[in-house]
Amino acid sequence: MDERVSFQRYQTVYERLIRYPNGKRVSFDVFGNPGSDFKSVFVFPYDTRTKTVTLLREYIPGINAVMWGFPAGGFDPKKHKSLEDAARSELSEEAFLTGGSYFPMLDPGGVSQDKYSKNIFHMFLVLNPVEDENPLPRDEEEYIQIVKGVTLERLQKILAGGGMNLPSGFCGYRALDVLSNPTPELASMLYER
Repeated sequence: MDERVSFQRYQTVYERLIRYPNGKRVSFDVFGNPGSDFKSVFVFPYDTRTKTVTLLREYIPGINAVMWGFPAGGFDPKKHKSLEDAARSELSEEAFLTGGSYFPMLDPGGVSQDKYSKNIFHMFLVLNPVEDENPLPRDEEEYIQIVKGVTLERLQKILAGGGMNLPSGFCGYRALDVLSNPTPELASMLYER
């Protein structure tokens, strides 16, 4: 295997040269964000009292449209001590929420963004975050509207209608599964009075 940088900005495009076991050589364009150590986080903010989630309406430059989504962003090894720390930062920056109890929704290895991506996504369920009176500043280029109190039924309709990009959609479906089949620790927090 050989790899070289073809283009670099926020994402980096690499040309990856591979030799298959049969000897055939092929070339692929793969992309990723080395500045985030190829790691990103997604956060599903859930209120156990109201049984609702906080969503975002965010500008998606790839399709030049505003879509539904969850707080998400890159892990910065210079700024974040852990993936959970990155998730807490994104929750503050994008949803103006803080605190809560965090539960990883995937195995520690995360999930690959795409067949042609080096990026790995890590997803967290956070229970009962509260308003952040001093939220972290958003990135200058972000356009985000916060939508609180979204029922799980409405979320399912948004997901089924293609209202989210694939990573946020996967986060939503994963959270619905985790909430429907909670671990004993999570169940005790979901149903406490």
